[in-house]
Amino acid sequence: MLKSLMAKLGFGSMLAPVVVTATGNSSSVDVKDYGALCVLVHAGAMAFDGSNLLDLKLQHSDDDSTFTDCAADDVFEGEDMANGIVKKLDAAGDADKVHPLFYLGNKQYVRVRYEETGTVSVALGITAVKGHPKALPQN
Repeated sequence: MLKSLMAKLGFGSMLAPVVVTATGNSSSVDVKDYGALCVLVHAGAMAFDGSNLLDLKLQHSDDDSTFTDCAADDVFEGEDMANGIVKKLDAAGDADKVHPLFYLGNKQYVRVRYEETGTVSVALGITAVKGHPKALPQN
């Protein structure tokens, strides 16, 4: 019996906490050896509103070079998947929160694209939590 989640989970930093003021991408995470991915987007203090916001997209790739927006079948509960948006940070309640994004697709690499509208200045950090490893270490 496993006594620790460490054997069942993998972790990675996709974006070290930094103040974001423009559109950008996180680094990618390799999910080849895992069957599940939850991306945690840590948003700091910001007066998000309908004019000053961040759209969060999950993008995936087979080669870690050419990324495309995930489709609705590749994510769990996207907000505006017609435009590739998994989560909108556009209300006061979106600040000082952790926003989980769930990837369900089958490509090897995944990253987060954050697209700024208006004037945004927010501390942002992004962490990957990989689950369901294809091989567990032997005890």
